[in-house]
Amino acid sequence: MSDLFGSHSRYPPMAWTIVAALLSLALTLLNSSTSNAGEKWIFGYHGTLCPIVCNPEKSGRQGYLLDIVTEIGKSHDFEVKYTDLPKSRIIGMILNGDIDFTILPIVPIQKETLVRTDIPVVSYRMGVMRRRDFAFEFDGLESLKKVVWGQVAGERWPGNYQDYIEKNRSNGAVAEVFGANAYGRLTKLVALKRVDVVISNFEMLRRFQRASAHSEDLVVSRTKVFGTGVPIYAAFSPNRPESKRRARILSEGVLALSQSGRLKEIFEIYGVENPTIAKSSSQ
Repeated sequence: MSDLFGSHSRYPPMAWTIVAALLSLALTLLNSSTSNAGEKWIFGYHGTLCPIVCNPEKSGRQGYLLDIVTEIGKSHDFEVKYTDLPKSRIIGMILNGDIDFTILPIVPIQKETLVRTDIPVVSYRMGVMRRRDFAFEFDGLESLKKVVWGQVAGERWPGNYQDYIEKNRSNGAVAEVFGANAYGRLTKLVALKRVDVVISNFEMLRRFQRASAHSEDLVVSRTKVFGTGVPIYAAFSPNRPESKRRARILSEGVLALSQSGRLKEIFEIYGVENPTIAKSSSQ
């Protein structure tokens, strides 16, 4: 009976057996390398919101959100890449599949029917920045109608707050600021008495206040008007088949980090109190 390469092959059968084995091994290694090649998840966000998302060149760290996702990626063979985008483009790029995920509160997620994690990946504790000599008590929308409210263009607020912004952005009652360093500019405007109050993430506002040349003239206080913590989810495109799997990976990963104590360690690196984010949500 002739062998695979013909009866007149000039190599002995044993040689071809060895060659075939080596070829099989090479193919196995190639397939293994291909199947285990790490995925790259592109995270799209607008500027930085340190300590949640930070500029490594300025702070030496990438922010606790990306630390959390990077930690999860180590055990699921993916790495995350951050890209800074205009706020107005992020949801469109998610829907088109140009980026893989972002972080959002529940309202825009439901509006755009995005795929989200089962649990929040960030607890967004709100704070109010004002001048130290400017008497102001934030107790809801009515209190904002008496001041100049500074906010970042493109941010979405719940219900009546968003209606108020859209009606008053052109008359001076709401001062909208654009650009990657919008919160830095708002901090300066508060100090210069061109804006009265800014409302956003408490830890982030504190960082801007401390870094300001006018830090002694500014104060940042917590507010419970929006609750003790606004849940923020990782959001993915409903048009991509891998979105549900990736959302599940992050949900399970955050829970695992919480249970192991690693989540607390990450927050402590940034001097942030350990927010209760690892809870399931039916919202």
